[in-house]
Amino acid sequence: MSAGNWAAAKPLLDQSVQLQPADERFAESWELACMALGKFDEAEKSLRSRLAKSPTDWRSTLQLADVLVTQGRGATPARRSPTC
Repeated sequence: MSAGNWAAAKPLLDQSVQLQPADERFAESWELACMALGKFDEAEKSLRSRLAKSPTDWRSTLQLADVLVTQGRGATPARRSPTC
C-alpha cells in the first residue's frame, strides 16, 4: 500500500465513487486510499455499509478486519460460525 500517490488519487476516487456508487472496484480502491491516508473511520464506515448490504462479502470482511487490526481494535463477529 505504500507505493503510489494516495493523496492525489483520493479526490479522483471520491469522484468515481460518487459517479458510480454501484461499482465495487471504485469503492474498494477508495477504501484502500482512506486506509493509506490514515482515514480509518471513513474506510470502516464504508465497509460496514457494504457488509450490511451484502453480509457474505468476504473481501469487505477481510478489509474491515485489516482496518480494525491496524487501529488496534478487535473485530466482533456479527454471528457465530458453525463448528465442525
